[in-house]
Amino acid sequence: MTPYDLDLLVKILIAAVMGALIGYERQRYQKPAGVRTQMLICVGSALLAGLSIDIAAMHAVQDALIRPDPTRLMAQIIAGIGFIGAGVILKGSDRISGVTTAATIWLTAAVGIAVGSGFYIVAAGCVGITLLTHPISKIKHRSTKRAAFIIKAPREHWLKILNVMEAMPLEYRVTKLSVTKCELRVFATGNIKQELLKKLGVKRIPFELSEML
Repeated sequence: MTPYDLDLLVKILIAAVMGALIGYERQRYQKPAGVRTQMLICVGSALLAGLSIDIAAMHAVQDALIRPDPTRLMAQIIAGIGFIGAGVILKGSDRISGVTTAATIWLTAAVGIAVGSGFYIVAAGCVGITLLTHPISKIKHRSTKRAAFIIKAPREHWLKILNVMEAMPLEYRVTKLSVTKCELRVFATGNIKQELLKKLGVKRIPFELSEML
């Protein structure tokens, strides 16, 4: 076994672990391209990247003006991964799906190239960021998700309610306006909703709150 073989085997094992971690994250949330797919992509990318570097080093001539360029083979890895990524993107009548899966495949290939090139810490950092993307996206989704609810109040407080709502980042529609009552359908995030109710309470506006499912 040559030193090149041992170095390449270590890189392949590291790439297999990192690809499995990315695949596990996908499989855990029931997304396409799970453990096997991500492992194969990461291992294949690391193998080709490592081979390109080793082959260039083996055939390099000292003090030569022209030396083998290992990045040429790595560029072809990205081109090949592009075809795989394009194959998982599906376009429907009203939506496009698979973009995140394609991006994950592309990133897994990049991690494999980084491992094959010897940038282990950078590759590990990218895997860590990948594992955090889903929880972060859920937090953002919860914070920006707008709920609909109805506020009913006596007609004499109509202008006060409008003044409060106009000063806040929300949407509302007047659903009923009579001599005695006013009713508004409001669309706001959870934080804005709580702030609105607090302001109505501070201004001592009696109101009824109805949640919309």
